[in-house]
Amino acid sequence: MTSPRFGPNSGRVLTAEMCARQQNSFWDRVVKSEGCWTWTGARLPITKRQKGYGTFAISALGRPVNAHRIAYALTYGEVPAGRLVMHRCDNPICVNPAHLMLGTHADNMADMDAKGRRVHANTYKTHCINGHPLSDENVRRVRTPAGSARMCRICERARLVAFNEAKQAQSAEAFDREVRSVIISALDADSARAASLRQRDLDVITRFAGYHRPCETLVEIAASYGITPERARQIRDRALRHLGVDSAVVRHRRPPKNLRAAA
Repeated sequence: MTSPRFGPNSGRVLTAEMCARQQNSFWDRVVKSEGCWTWTGARLPITKRQKGYGTFAISALGRPVNAHRIAYALTYGEVPAGRLVMHRCDNPICVNPAHLMLGTHADNMADMDAKGRRVHANTYKTHCINGHPLSDENVRRVRTPAGSARMCRICERARLVAFNEAKQAQSAEAFDREVRSVIISALDADSARAASLRQRDLDVITRFAGYHRPCETLVEIAASYGITPERARQIRDRALRHLGVDSAVVRHRRPPKNLRAAA
């Protein structure tokens, strides 16, 4: 792989003539051995893209170039435009021409896969997007089409809690709409029985149902009377039974207990 400083995307050819003027200075920075030839000059930082390749400034180009690309060009004549110089040895600071070969991006990816070196960018991350450490105890491995991925357990739990709360709130809203519909139907069907309700009971159900007035929640109604929301719910259900609504219907439609106070 090459760095973006002078890579295949530049569309420019790197030739031996471009590097010839500085070839002695270039090879002075190389320690040769029977295996890899180690570059001792400047290096790019070790990141997920640059991998710590050696780099050398070419005056004819006015910019640095990856050292292994220069070594290939000096030995074999040129690096064609749009081509990568790949390492057979997988050593990013090796400039031994015998360890270098030309290839395309697809060739490079296939070589990485064959050697098990393809690494996702997230592999280098130490914290998730929300700042939680990606330690062993906080990571869950999941299978993906590309292999596997790390999931932050803290974020997963937070997402699950948020999802459950949203679903419960949605159920509670649907329940309230149904009960309000029942109350309005009961008040319209039997106005005489509605008139016989206690004043507070009638006020609670009409305010909750929005009967000729804006709807209010049980929390708001309870606050106006100085009672708990649970007590306001009991008053509402008692008024419904007085209107002839089967209490079993209300119980069947009742939302989870932990949501009744917010109904």
